Amino acid sequence: MMDMPLEMLAIGWLLAEILGAGVIKRTLFSVIVSTVIGGITIGLMYATNTWDWPVYMVLAILGLTFAAYLRFGQGIRHVTRRPLLGWLAQIGLFFAVQQIATIPFRTYFATAYSSVDPFLGQKTPIWAYLDIHGVFIFLLLSLLIWQTARVLRRTYVRDVLRNAGAALLIAGAIGVTLAITFVFAVPSVQAWIFNPPYPVAIICLPMLVWAAILFFLPNQSREMRAVLAITILAIALTFATEMVTLQNDSGRQNTIFKLYTQAWLLFAIAGGVALAWLVRASERWHASLRSPWLAVMAVLLSIAGLFPIMATQGKIAM
Repeated sequence: MMDMPLEMLAIGWLLAEILGAGVIKRTLFSVIVSTVIGGITIGLMYATNTWDWPVYMVLAILGLTFAAYLRFGQGIRHVTRRPLLGWLAQIGLFFAVQQIATIPFRTYFATAYSSVDPFLGQKTPIWAYLDIHGVFIFLLLSLLIWQTARVLRRTYVRDVLRNAGAALLIAGAIGVTLAITFVFAVPSVQAWIFNPPYPVAIICLPMLVWAAILFFLPNQSREMRAVLAITILAIALTFATEMVTLQNDSGRQNTIFKLYTQAWLLFAIAGGVALAWLVRASERWHASLRSPWLAVMAVLLSIAGLFPIMATQGKIAM
């Protein structure tokens, strides 16, 4: 709980870097100060809640890289030495600052649990996964469908023919994803690494690839790409608990607790933005689509809203 404000600060910092890249002209001093703040914030996660540190390190490096790409303006092929060196310097400064910020903790802290093992126990059934993440999955799946429809609406056959290589790559990615999902999720598929099967792969893997394809499509807004990236990370965290567990963990109790708290916060950010966008967009939908979607959304949010009340009563009863 102490680390959650740091997570929000880190995400806010990254969004400021991404949304301001190429739009706001900054001095060298402001870039250094911003990078130092980001480095200290994510470095402190190592001491506050170590499980968050690798996740936000990856998110920060990818976010800073994406911001640098946006600053390049004309695309990666036209990058000159100066912006490339600027990106490398910012990444280097960020990494150095977060390392320096954690020196006291890393010097005196020791733990007996520092590695992960493959999780070979009973995997999460689909009903349980949806019971926990169902509201967010519905929102983000709706966002993916809505954004895909928007892309298809402005895509013509001549565009597909002109970019046949990219279209074939997308089709191939979809086919491979379906095949891998089948291998992961179907109980009859017997392979040592997939035994027992991973039921939630039916949800996680297609959504991961779907969001990734939308992220890399041209003409996507940076806001949409930020939401898609957060969505990918959140879903990947929930699927990671099906694959690995902390060494000597009690089943995977601590693994789920640590990773799900991160996933919930990321889901909440992406889901909140998705809800705002979709509610506004639904004003232009046909009533035969708008009314059922709003009804399902209202039911799910009402059920989710009961949790604090019901959970509190259950905790008191215990």
